[in-house]
Order: sequence, then structure tokens, then C-alpha cells
Amino acid sequence: MIARLLYVSCIVSVFAVSLLLYLLVNLKRILLWASSKAVRLTGLFLRKVIEGSAHHGDRLQRAGAMAGCVVFMVALYVYILYPWQQPLPGKPGPPAHHIFPPHITRGNISSMEVALTFDGGEDAGETEHILYILRTRGIKTTIFLTGKFMKRHPELVKKMLEDGHEIGNHTMNHPHLTTYSTTFRHDTREGITKEFLKRELEEAELLFQRITGRKMAPLWRAPYGEINDEILGWAYELGYIHVGWTADYRKGETLDSLDWVKDPSSRFYLSAEKIKERILNFGRDSHGLRGGIILMHLDTGRKKDRVSEKLGDIIDALIERGYRFVRVSELLKNTYTERVALHRTSP
Repeated sequence: MIARLLYVSCIVSVFAVSLLLYLLVNLKRILLWASSKAVRLTGLFLRKVIEGSAHHGDRLQRAGAMAGCVVFMVALYVYILYPWQQPLPGKPGPPAHHIFPPHITRGNISSMEVALTFDGGEDAGETEHILYILRTRGIKTTIFLTGKFMKRHPELVKKMLEDGHEIGNHTMNHPHLTTYSTTFRHDTREGITKEFLKRELEEAELLFQRITGRKMAPLWRAPYGEINDEILGWAYELGYIHVGWTADYRKGETLDSLDWVKDPSSRFYLSAEKIKERILNFGRDSHGLRGGIILMHLDTGRKKDRVSEKLGDIIDALIERGYRFVRVSELLKNTYTERVALHRTSP
């Protein structure tokens, strides 16, 4: 059934595009033909009215009205779609980040691939244990690190690379970028500018290069997930693609594990077992975890009931279901090839 719908959709799309191209290519000829027809019919109508032929006048009146409607619809269609309007002097178009702010939350839902990602803010916490679990299962992930984390744990950073993990940018100092924590709106926080974000990203990048001798992946994740079009645009101009996590908020589902909530009295707190079920049950009535991006943390501040204790079970269950774990750049190859292949100048 789905294949049949896709086939019909493709046929209709091809027909619509062909019709549009035909109209655009033959625009002048079509408008001249329609105009001449409208003028001719209008003339005939007026002549018949003058001659007093009511019967023919009614028919011609309807034909003239229809021709006029056709001309109007074609003219409106062309006015909206045909790119003949140039921007007015002194009024440039919208900045690039309003047209195309890259914010990746999922890969291709037709593939059985899933990306496991970790954020490292400052403390190493469960990092050694997490790396051990990943290493023993041959799993490669994408890890977003702050400069603070790299300063405190340079050997762990090297070990991540040795294990084949991809390292993305999580800024230097993990600052709040929007007002969400106080206003529940993602307005750019006062004092946050393109220069500020550039400094945060480039300082972390330079530190990573000093430690490893390599560049970071051209991927970043905003601290606390605080983003808007303006911030995404600044980062993209600096050569970074933002990576979020997969969620379906209409169904109340998200692959943010919420492992960072450590207070059991919080309404957002989930036990390690509940987090495991939250991930494994994601998208049960739709696409499952296909192309999904899971968010977890290298340190959660939990003294007990740590989610890392369930990490092996989560991985094993998903592998048993046929999923393959990949890094984010691999997840996006088929869907966002040009973005991932973005050439970056070293800071």
C-alpha cells in the first residue's frame, strides 16, 4: 500500500513539475494566446449584445468570463512563482541563517542506523565505564566535548579518538546562549553575539588540536540545547552544523535520555530502567529508532541508579533488533551529504 502511494505521488509530482516547467518556458506565448482569446471573446460578446441576440450573448458572456478567469489565474500563478522581481535597492534579502539554519535531529528513516551521542561538560564521571562498554561491543559514537572537559581530561580525549569515536564541539565554557532557562523562550541572551560564539567554538577547537593534533568534526551541540535561527546561522557561517536529538513531542517521545536529571524528587527524574525503556520503546507505532540520534552524558552526577549501568543492555537490545550504531557523520551521509562534506578553514 505504501509503495503504491509513493508511486502515485511520484507520478503526480512529475506531472506537476512538467506542467510548471512548460508554463514557465512558454509563458510569453501562453499569455499572448490567452489575452487574444479573451479580447476576441469579449469583442464577440459586445457585438452580440449590441445586435440584441440574448441567447448567444449568454453563451459568450460565460465564455468571456471563463477566459478572463483563466488569464487572471495564469497571471497570478506566474507572478507568485516566476522569479522576475528583483530586491529593492537598500533592502537586501533575509540573511542566510533565516533561509537555511542547519539543525540535525534525525538521519534517514529508511535505514536501520542509529547514532549514540554523548555530551561531556566538565567532569569525567562515568566516562571510563562508558568507553569500556562501547569498546567491548565495537560501537563508534559521536561525543561533544567542552574546552573545560578537554582541559581536565586530555588523556580521555586521546583515548576516545583511539577507540574511533568522533569528537564534536560543545563550546569552551558551556554558556547559556538563549533566555530559555528564565523565560522559556529561545531569544538570544543579552551579550551573546556572533563574536562571542566564534570565540567559544574556536577556543575549544584550538584546544582539541593542541591535545590531539587533529581537527574536530564540523559538528556542534549547543549547551542546554539552547538554539534559535540566529545562533544556528552564526555557527554555520563559522563552519559548524548543529546536531540535536530525535524527538516527537506530539507523542511525548524523545531520545533525550534525561540522564542529567539527578534529583529523584524532580518530576523529570527517570530511573535507569525507565530510561532504558524510554529509548527502546521510542517510535513503536511509527519508524522506531531508524535514523535516530540518542542523547546521553559522560557524567550525570548520579551517585546510584546510573544510566551507564543500562547502556550495555540498550545496545544489545537494539543490535538484536537489527540496528547498526554509527557516528553522526555516517548517519547523515545519505541525507545531508553536502552539509557533512562542508569544507572548514582551520581556526
